[in-house]
Amino acid sequence: MNSTLVLGWGNPLFGDDGFGVRVVEKLRKMNLPKDIRVESCSSSPFSVMRKMLNYRKVIIIDTLQIPHVKEGSVLRLNLKELCDSPNLINPHSLSLPAVLEIYRTLYPDQVPDEVLVVGVCVGPPKVSEGLSEEVEAKIDEVVELVVREVGGKGNE
Repeated sequence: MNSTLVLGWGNPLFGDDGFGVRVVEKLRKMNLPKDIRVESCSSSPFSVMRKMLNYRKVIIIDTLQIPHVKEGSVLRLNLKELCDSPNLINPHSLSLPAVLEIYRTLYPDQVPDEVLVVGVCVGPPKVSEGLSEEVEAKIDEVVELVVREVGGKGNE
């Protein structure tokens, strides 16, 4: 199994949903350990899950919609916390935890041992290019959090 995958998930054509992709663009310029792979994806949970196979640890960077959590809040959730969040609104149709359970059954030796989601809370998706100022301002905070998580130095 490979070490760690950092995956920015989202679609830049839907405004703040492009947050994960923007964070990954910045992470690619950082001095991360050689065993860390950084990718972006704007497709379904099944496509995301296929990318996650054969990694020990996966960190997904995404936007989160959780009622009663202030927009702009940065959260770090493990998979159990994500599964236990009944108020999470998933803009990607079938939830990632549901797809992960399917893949655990089909590919038990290839599913990551650890999955983290690091994201910023946002409002309903809007069709627009570019991030809102509030979400844009959280890029550096999330980049630093991911760099600490993977043990990188973070120098550009």
